[in-house]
Amino acid sequence: MVKGVLANHLGGEVNLVNAMHLAKQRGVNVIVQKTSTADNFTNLVTVTLKGKTEERTLAGTLLAGYGDRIVRVDQFPVDIAPEGTLMVIAHNDKPGIIGRVGTLLGNNDVNIASMQVGRRAIGGSAIMILTIDKQASKEVLDELSRLPEIIKVKELVL
Repeated sequence: MVKGVLANHLGGEVNLVNAMHLAKQRGVNVIVQKTSTADNFTNLVTVTLKGKTEERTLAGTLLAGYGDRIVRVDQFPVDIAPEGTLMVIAHNDKPGIIGRVGTLLGNNDVNIASMQVGRRAIGGSAIMILTIDKQASKEVLDELSRLPEIIKVKELVL
């Protein structure tokens, strides 16, 4: 986990042998906790990254017959394969959001391969994670960001 997080910022100099050392050099505090309770999963790995102004949590597991899955992003339950091009959209849970996102992407020749929506309460904050067949242009991402109820749009290539 440490290697993966650091490699995103430091590139190829990070490996399994030096990741903890590089983290320590940069003032990154790594805390490993183990527990026998795992939110109804046989095995669950949860990573929480804390910055000066933001905290993000990601939880994953291996599901028999399905492989590795992301099962939680921050406080939102989801079920998505961590592969390909993902579009993560934070939004307010209101009717029509999914349709507007799908229509905008379709009109711009961006095909949705899969979609997961997670929320904690009806009408509250929510997250939409799309697997898309190709990266969207900056213009499409900007247009998505301007849709009503959309809070943030981020594209990830895994």
